[in-house]
Amino acid sequence: MFEIATGGKGVVPTRKRIEDAHFTRESLDLARCKLFRDLFYPSFASVMFFGRALGEAAKFRREEDEAATEVRRRVVGLRAELVRQGRDGERRTPFAFDHAEVLMFQEPALGIFAVDVGIGASPSLDVVSELSFGLRGFDAKVSIDGDEAVDLAAVLEQRVLGGVRVRGDDIEVDEYSGSKFRTFCVVDLEEPVEAGRRRELLYDLGCGVPLGAAAGDGYFSPAPAYYAKLMAGVVSAFRNYDALPLLDSFTVVGDGLLRRPLEVDKWRTTYFRLYAFNLFVKYSLHRYAARLATESPVALRQRFELFLSRYEVGRVSFNFLPELLHAAMRQALGLDDELARLRERIRGLSARIQEDQAERANALLGLVSALGTLSGAGAAFTVLKEGQEALGWRPGTFWTLFGLLVLVAVLAVATYMFPHHRRKLLKRWRRST
Repeated sequence: MFEIATGGKGVVPTRKRIEDAHFTRESLDLARCKLFRDLFYPSFASVMFFGRALGEAAKFRREEDEAATEVRRRVVGLRAELVRQGRDGERRTPFAFDHAEVLMFQEPALGIFAVDVGIGASPSLDVVSELSFGLRGFDAKVSIDGDEAVDLAAVLEQRVLGGVRVRGDDIEVDEYSGSKFRTFCVVDLEEPVEAGRRRELLYDLGCGVPLGAAAGDGYFSPAPAYYAKLMAGVVSAFRNYDALPLLDSFTVVGDGLLRRPLEVDKWRTTYFRLYAFNLFVKYSLHRYAARLATESPVALRQRFELFLSRYEVGRVSFNFLPELLHAAMRQALGLDDELARLRERIRGLSARIQEDQAERANALLGLVSALGTLSGAGAAFTVLKEGQEALGWRPGTFWTLFGLLVLVAVLAVATYMFPHHRRKLLKRWRRST
C-alpha cells in the first residue's frame, strides 16, 4: 500500500514516479472487456476494470466515473535470493521478481502494488512454502543479482516502484500496514490429493508455517478448535481445489488450476482484483477510524459518505463463484463488522455535532430573547415611570415592581437557554422535599 502524493515543494508526484519506473497503463482487448462486462456488475467493473484502461475499455466504461481505478503494469525481471539464517547457517532460496502491478484508487488516494514472484516451472512445495512465508516480512533479507542482502521493502521501493515509499516513520500508510505484506498464492499440484490433505496444505501455506504443521503435533501445529475455525472459512466450490481467505493471505490449493493461459489470467487478474479491492476497503476503514479523533468531523463524515457511495458495492458479480470468493474475503477481513462499528461511531459523532449545533442555536435564540427582553424592559420602565407620575406611586413601589419584572424575564430566558440545568434543579428539589 502507498499514498498517492500529488506533488508540492520538493515532492515528486507519485504518478510521475510510477511512470518513470516504466509502468504502463492497462489495455483491454474486446474479448476481455466482454468477459468482465458479463461477469461483474457495472458498478464494480467500472471501478476495477474499465474506468481508466486503454484499448477497447472506453466502449464499456461509464462516463465520468470518478471512482475508477487506474491500473499500470511493468516487467521487472530481477533475479533475487531470499536470504535466511537457519540452524545450519545461511540459507538462500532463488526466485525472480517477474512482473509488477499498481492499482491507484481515487478516494482515499491510495495505491496497492503487487509483484509476481517467479519460482520456476515445477517448484517443490518446500520452495513454495519457504518463499510464501519468507517474503511476507518488510524486513526480509533479499539479495539482487548476488549483491549484499537488504530489506525487502527497500528493494521494492527502489528497484520496482521507482522510489515510491511504503515504509518509514513519516509514511502514514505504514501506521496501518503491520509488519508484513499480504500474499495471494495459487498452488497447482501435479497430482490430485485427498481433501483432508489439501486442507492441511491450505493451513500450512496460508498461515506461513512449516509444511506438516497442520497434520503434526509440533510448535506450529494448531489446536483442534482453532483449526476447525479456520477451515470453516474455506471455499470449496469444486472437487479439485479449495481456497482459504485469511486476514493476511489468500491461498488456493488444488490440481488442474493453471494448465491453460485463460486459467492463469482468471486467478492473476479477475480474482486477484477482488482481493485487492477488499484490501483497499479494509485499509480505508482503518484510516477513517483513526482520523475521527484528529480531523474536522463534518468534513470527514462527508468524505466517508462519498467513499461508501463509491466503494460499498455489496454484490459484485452475476456468477456464483466470484460472488462466493468476494463474500469469503469480506468475512476473513472482518469488513462487515468493521464497517458497522465505524458507522456507529459516525452516527454517535453526528449526534454530538447536532447537539452542539442545537445548543449554539439555543444560545443565539436566548441572546435574541434577552435583547428583546431588555428592549421590553426599557418600554416597561417608561410606562411605569409615567404610571408612577400619573398615579403618584412611591419610588420604592416602582423599583420593587420593576425588579420583579426583570427577575421574571431573566428566569424565563435562563430556563429557555439551559433546560438541562432546570431539570437537574427540579430533581434536586424533589429529592429534598
